[in-house]
Amino acid sequence: GHVSRDDVARAALAEARRWHGESLTVWVVGDTPHDVSCARAIGAWAVGVLTGWHGREEMEACRPDWLFDDLSDLDRVLRAFE
Repeated sequence: GHVSRDDVARAALAEARRWHGESLTVWVVGDTPHDVSCARAIGAWAVGVLTGWHGREEMEACRPDWLFDDLSDLDRVLRAFE
């Protein structure tokens, strides 16, 4: 059967909280509007990356918390989360 990415994320978050407690900070990183939606479904930070088929305008429209062209400058990316 079909499994939604939101349900997979909910199950993963529940398991992570079982092991690490409720006070986790969670980011969902992805290059589609579905990834941003998935982050919202579990109350995570949404990190959009412009490495897929979706352009800047489409990704901005779904309002991720951060939007990067790519993750090649990892220091810059990590500084954004401080």
